[in-house]
This record gives sequence, structure tokens and C-alpha cells, in this order.
Amino acid sequence: MRMNLRPNTDGPRFRAKAAILTTLILALLHGILGAQSGPLPADPQESLRALADRGDVSAQAELGSNYYLGQGVTQNFSEAEHWLRLAAEQGDSGAQFKLGSLYSRGQGLPEDYVKAYKWYTIAATSRHAKAAENRNKVGKNMTPSQIAEAQRLLQDFVAHRMQPESQ
Repeated sequence: MRMNLRPNTDGPRFRAKAAILTTLILALLHGILGAQSGPLPADPQESLRALADRGDVSAQAELGSNYYLGQGVTQNFSEAEHWLRLAAEQGDSGAQFKLGSLYSRGQGLPEDYVKAYKWYTIAATSRHAKAAENRNKVGKNMTPSQIAEAQRLLQDFVAHRMQPESQ
């Protein structure tokens, strides 16, 4: 008889524990590596939000994922889009991919293949494993003018990121 010794990583209990552990690690790293502007709240989701509000890209991506999946918070695709977009704009490929998914599926937001194509392409350039495949699937449902619009949005995104920050 063979025993499966691998942990069960499926299911809401595992994901909830993983989210809490990630939050605690982020809070610890933030306290060690970053200058805090006050103590973090005791509740893991509040701590995560406090870090995200301070611009921590990992916290923004995690909070967006939590809202996307309804993990530790009530599922809210509008909140997911907000936090994932902030993380995606800072280069988080997982957030970029999830934004593509939100827009391509129309989850809680209007279905928007142009934005989905844009974010999948950005995630693909960040070497996200499934982004190019998903972009190509979305592209099959788009007109040439929609693809041109997505490419224009990509150019605007790249141009905006290349501008020096104002001081």
C-alpha cells in the first residue's frame, strides 16, 4: 500500500492559512526592511491592507488575489481589480496575469478583450508561464482594430513607465 505524504494544497483551509502566513511574513519583512509609519494592525487582512496602502507591491498583489478568490475577505472583483492593477503597474507578473483573467472573463467587471490582451501581453513579457497562451486565446476573439487598440495601450503603458518620476 502506497501512502501519499504530500500535503493537500487544494481547498479553502490551505489557502486561508497560506494567506495568513504570507501576510505575517510580509509584515515581518516590512518591519525589518522598511521604515514603518506606525504599527500594523493585529488582524492579518488589516495588516495586509495597511502594507498595500503604503505601496508594498507584494501586499497589493496578495490583497488583490484575496479579493479575487474571496480568501479571508468577501469576494469583490472591483476591489480585486483595484489592488491587482496597483501591483501590476509596479511589475508584478501574477497581478498582471490575474488582471488579464478578470477582463477576459468579465468577472465582476465588463468583459474587455482589449484590456485583457494588454495585461496578458505585459505578463508574458514578465515571463509569466501561461500569459502568452491566454493572450493568444483572447486574440482569436478580437478584431484587428481591437488588437491595434490593445497595442496602443501597451505602448502608452511602456511610455508611462519609462518616464522619470517627478520630484
